[in-house]
Amino acid sequence: MADRRSAVRWELDAEGIVTVVLDDPGRTANMVNQRHHDGFGACLDEVEARRDEVRGIVLTSAKRSFFSGQDVEIGEIPLDELAATYGFVVPVRDQLRRLETLGIPVAAAMTGSALGGGLELGLACHHRVGLDAPDVFWGLAEVAMGLMPGCGGLVRTTRMLGIAAVVEQVVGPAAVLGPAEAVRAGIVDELASTREECVARARAWVHARRADGDQDFTQRWDRPGYRVPGPTPGTREFDTLVRRLEADLDARPESALEPARRAVLAAAVEIARVDPDTAFAVETKHFFELFDGPRRMNLSRAMVDPKAVADGVARPGGHARWTPARVAVLGDTATAADLAERCARAGWPVVRTVDADHDVVLDATAGTMVIGSTRIGLRLRHPTQRPPLLALYFARSAPLVELSCPDGTPDAVVAKAFDVAIGLAGIPLLVRGCQGSFVGRVVDAVTAERAALLDEGVPEREVRLALARAGFAAPALSTKDPVVAQVDRGEGDSAVDLRDAVERLTMVAAVAARRAVADGSAVTEAEANIGSIVGAGFPIWTGGAAQYVAAYPGGAAAFLARADELAARHGDRFRCA
Repeated sequence: MADRRSAVRWELDAEGIVTVVLDDPGRTANMVNQRHHDGFGACLDEVEARRDEVRGIVLTSAKRSFFSGQDVEIGEIPLDELAATYGFVVPVRDQLRRLETLGIPVAAAMTGSALGGGLELGLACHHRVGLDAPDVFWGLAEVAMGLMPGCGGLVRTTRMLGIAAVVEQVVGPAAVLGPAEAVRAGIVDELASTREECVARARAWVHARRADGDQDFTQRWDRPGYRVPGPTPGTREFDTLVRRLEADLDARPESALEPARRAVLAAAVEIARVDPDTAFAVETKHFFELFDGPRRMNLSRAMVDPKAVADGVARPGGHARWTPARVAVLGDTATAADLAERCARAGWPVVRTVDADHDVVLDATAGTMVIGSTRIGLRLRHPTQRPPLLALYFARSAPLVELSCPDGTPDAVVAKAFDVAIGLAGIPLLVRGCQGSFVGRVVDAVTAERAALLDEGVPEREVRLALARAGFAAPALSTKDPVVAQVDRGEGDSAVDLRDAVERLTMVAAVAARRAVADGSAVTEAEANIGSIVGAGFPIWTGGAAQYVAAYPGGAAAFLARADELAARHGDRFRCA
């Protein structure tokens, strides 16, 4: 069932179980968007219409991750679509509430990672079976973005686990948990060793509930007499707990994430005092109070800057848009074949030798790989002089093309090179003075810092958790970069705190981007923002590396002061000048 263009498909089998498969077409991972919302709503409509035939629901995923996991490639999802997901908070919250109150047993076969909204979907099911694999993580990590859950994740975890566990172990610290940790924390019920076993165990749970004759298919907190774990609201013990949690927050070092942690505590306390339906409204209210602050400005930058950069904000003015008549693509590499295909899609005739008539040469004979990018040569034909050789850097798995121009390159040539980059279906980023790849510099900085942390004895898994907690995406999450590959991957023996690792990884990337802007490599802050997010995987919640500096608590001056402190402790890689 379901339109094949939908992100959700489902089928009712002879045993009366509806298997719901999350499978956003053309994407490597599922995420909240209009396709998912419409498809899931249609699925619930049909389940309700055929209620008498349905014994239970099993929810699973066709992707490597379960829902909205780390496998999302930022480059394949328009940034405005990512930012627009926040417009689905209330509709998705209500949809998940509808799922858990159908009166039908629902089991989630979480066959991969589920972070944020993905885990909120799992928590709305009555039972969760998780895949026991080393690269699978679950968590409500919104606090790491300066936000908090908004679709019911805080309500459900508070009522399942109690205020103290939520504030100190799960939501407050933005915990990203492996399989065994998730079971111990109580957010996953059981584990399976394969994807197929996950689904089989979820089906078995549905059958067992029916065989027991249990007709009360509701969440336990919706049943009369249910008590939230921990002290009862209104008692002296409850007030003592709240005061202790508040004191613990007061004792923490000041952080940009402190408002989010305090919002989690305030919301959890309110949630424990009210009925479930009121609790969902409380959570959403606190979410939007956070979202309407600096995070909205940062995400707005992530919506506005892509269009400005894609339109060629740094393209020299006064030069008409230009279309090449014929393009010479050189090389027998996969990169050359990809370039020829891009040219064909743009409607540009392609020749494979410079002996033929042409006005652009794309030289991919080597297709030099640098960290985060592939470098090719670009030369524009000129009737009277030999133009300078330029370089294009194609970011891996992202629609970003960096244009590296030597000093003194005529504006007319730069403008034409912009038009070539845009025609090749890329977001153009201008790098002046042959400084190399901006993306490469940022990714290189993160890669080197990862290596430094590993060298200090931080376990590789902790480094990856720090990247995930900060909000980095590919390629920063890659483990295949040569600098990191040379480091021994032992268990590690380090006193480095996870929060320190998060800060170091984020700051070193922002410093690298700021240096690039300062030396003229990145011409505009908009380019630095989008280059860092789309090409280097810098956390999208920041709005980009330049916006991260501008929005740093205390402003750019405070950022520079903190960078100097880190430089004194860890080395000049943290120094902005």
